[in-house]
Amino acid sequence: MKPMSTEEHRTVLLDIASTIHRICDEHGLVYVLQGGSLLGAIRHGGFIPWDHDFDIMMPRHDYDTLIEHWNEWCDDPKYQMIAPSLKNCPYFFAKVVDTSTYVKQIYIADEYCTGAWVDIFPLDGVHDNVDEIRQKVLHAKRTVYTAITDTSSGSTPLIKAAKKVVTPIWKRIIKPYEMTYKTDQLMRSQSAEPTDALATFSTTHSFLICPIDLIFRRTLVPFEDREYWGPADYEAALVNEFGENWRTPMPDGDHIEKESRYFL
Repeated sequence: MKPMSTEEHRTVLLDIASTIHRICDEHGLVYVLQGGSLLGAIRHGGFIPWDHDFDIMMPRHDYDTLIEHWNEWCDDPKYQMIAPSLKNCPYFFAKVVDTSTYVKQIYIADEYCTGAWVDIFPLDGVHDNVDEIRQKVLHAKRTVYTAITDTSSGSTPLIKAAKKVVTPIWKRIIKPYEMTYKTDQLMRSQSAEPTDALATFSTTHSFLICPIDLIFRRTLVPFEDREYWGPADYEAALVNEFGENWRTPMPDGDHIEKESRYFL
């Protein structure tokens, strides 16, 4: 395999996203751009210059339907669905992976690395126990990410040595795929009854509560040379996630560089 350029990697992500977009439109499933992908679409007309991700979110029923029927509806065999409910994903959300590529994530063990992907986050209901559910999910995340870490990585020799001892034992005890499956069931239980708001319990770095209207009132927004669904009131959605100053890019020194290597 040869290293991917940033442009090649972004084209791979756009092709995955366009496949998801087409399938969702063909089968009446709702998704919207999320996080940095929505911010990039509105502020930059595409990818944020320093970003390497593509993220969408879907109401739980549509999310589960897409996962269940992916192999039936997707006509390109190189696109694989991995998800907690399929017990093939060590994360707490689904990914559509381009298996013709490979991404070496610096802090993730090789056995859990995949091809380039688009993240799909489920949106679940918000009830009185929202804080309790959030804390349980956070605990599960810490537990699993300790088990799937790359034992050769670490900021100090002591951390690397500790990982080599703890991680193999911890992985056998907690079984990452089983824990993400059980945590997904917990999050799904929050969607059993209708609610006025939906939450992204599974996101990696943030927790977002969205009024239902922000998800179901949608408009197509330009993204590079494509179009994808975003909230019709994208201003409210961006303020909800990033605050009033979402139009102002971070200073250069505040950008988080993704320490991964990408291959075709």
